[in-house]
Amino acid sequence: MPGAYLATNLITSAATITPSTEDTAYPRANLYDKQAARVFKGTSLTSLTILIDFEASVQADTISLINHNLTASAVLSLKAGSGSPPSTVVATPVYRQHDLWKAFTAVSARYWLLTITDSNSVAIQIGQLLIGNRTVFPRARRIGESYRPAQKRNTISGETYAGVLWNYHLFERREFNPSFRVSSAAELAVLTALDASVFGNVYPFVYIPDASGVDVYYVRKEQDYQPQEIGRLSGLELAHDYQMTLVEESRGLEIKL
Repeated sequence: MPGAYLATNLITSAATITPSTEDTAYPRANLYDKQAARVFKGTSLTSLTILIDFEASVQADTISLINHNLTASAVLSLKAGSGSPPSTVVATPVYRQHDLWKAFTAVSARYWLLTITDSNSVAIQIGQLLIGNRTVFPRARRIGESYRPAQKRNTISGETYAGVLWNYHLFERREFNPSFRVSSAAELAVLTALDASVFGNVYPFVYIPDASGVDVYYVRKEQDYQPQEIGRLSGLELAHDYQMTLVEESRGLEIKL
């Protein structure tokens, strides 16, 4: 099944965000600053609610939590409505380590309420909370020798003026290179819109490899937008091949060896 992406987060500084608890060293503004490693933290180990007032009705069909520290015992629900607090459950996201997402039937509402219960050993944290409208890719990614997802470990290095090299602990991230063959201007426009919405490689976005699955990653596009013309298929419009290189954003975690 084709994958999808979520590039525009409806949660911004214009919304009023009210968490049930908040560690002031990790404030609520961190929920939407596009920095997955800079997290929001509550003060409770077992529960968290986040009420969002958009000041006016907004439509959404997807929620995603990036760089969270929930456990497999976590239970989540998303409610939406015209009154505060909203009471209609629109989604029940399922636990997935680090990052999760959930699609739901499009809803228009002013107030949105995320509720989390867990049995954690540390305070609940979320790197990014996204509510918005996903875009489905026009076709499933092509599977073949060119598709080589990888998990990379890198060392952060620095050098002083005296030439002394400083190497820091390894960090780990995934890399994807999905390739698409599109056969119409309308299909190509979906890929063009993604590039425009994230300004090339300026902003990270939520990448869902298969919209029927649970896998999700917070990635940055690390390649120029260069769809290649491959000619006209029989009776169709001009077709293009396009391969993206997507690099997962760091969660700010060091790997202790």
